[in-house]
Amino acid sequence: PAGMTESGRASSATPGAHGFPAIPDALTSAANHNGSAFAGLSANTPFYNTLLAVAMWFGRFGVIVPVLAMAGSLAAKKRIAVTSGTLPTHGALFVALSSGKSEGWLRSVGNLFTLATFILTLFAWSRFDAASITAVHPMEMAVKHPWIATWKVYYNLGLDGISMPPVVLTSLISWLAMLASPSVTQQFKGDLILYLILETGMLGVFMALDFFLFYVFWEVMLLPMYFLIGVWGGPRREYAAIKLFLYTLVGGGLMLIAMLMFYFGSGSNAEPTFDIIRLAAIGQGKVTGVIFNDTVQIVAFILLFIGFAIKVPVF
Repeated sequence: PAGMTESGRASSATPGAHGFPAIPDALTSAANHNGSAFAGLSANTPFYNTLLAVAMWFGRFGVIVPVLAMAGSLAAKKRIAVTSGTLPTHGALFVALSSGKSEGWLRSVGNLFTLATFILTLFAWSRFDAASITAVHPMEMAVKHPWIATWKVYYNLGLDGISMPPVVLTSLISWLAMLASPSVTQQFKGDLILYLILETGMLGVFMALDFFLFYVFWEVMLLPMYFLIGVWGGPRREYAAIKLFLYTLVGGGLMLIAMLMFYFGSGSNAEPTFDIIRLAAIGQGKVTGVIFNDTVQIVAFILLFIGFAIKVPVF
């Protein structure tokens, strides 16, 4: 750490603990903002110029390069045929590309997509056969396709007796909430797009069987919720939206740490995996040669509990 080196401390005009916050502030600013530093820190030295340049490189390109790599990987994938497990993301896309300016037309489109989603979940419920679920085939109506091969990530969805009721309930509430939205008149098109994306994220969370995919759906819900509350919420909506964003961001970060703990822990004597069913089997000691030690399980439980408790919210 810069605060432990003579070159790092020499640039601080405020010695001791009072001057320490200026160092992480300068590093954070270089990595994610405009590179400014507190007046109490003389950052224009060879030591800090080098350190801040490294922070800027990793903080910016370290994020941009993986995102571009993921985008390129996704763009190279072949289009997958629509199946019973396909999520209604095209609903939001249809609304975004729709040339209709009439609020009534947009409401009809929103009602149509949310109702269609609810009907599809009822159809899935009618086909659900709990008796056919076994240890070998623990999920009904499973859909699995390679997504990010380098990280062994799959577009893996399925339903069991625990996830089926929340899926039906989510689609029902989403449709009823859509019917109860006449009070929303300001920028309704944007509200509808965000709402359909939010429904996609909620349904995906309950059906995802890949931990990475689950995390993507989990975080997909955050941005629509932030804008729905911040733009169309009630009194003090900006405060509520920022508070939600910050709390959920912290919870998502803790969940990401737990997810990576499981991923790398599952690869001690085999290929690492994000497959939730296999991770559960490893946790139960059913996979020969691979086991999560007590520390990993306890720490991961605490991190996941905090992440889920923030989202519920328990706090």
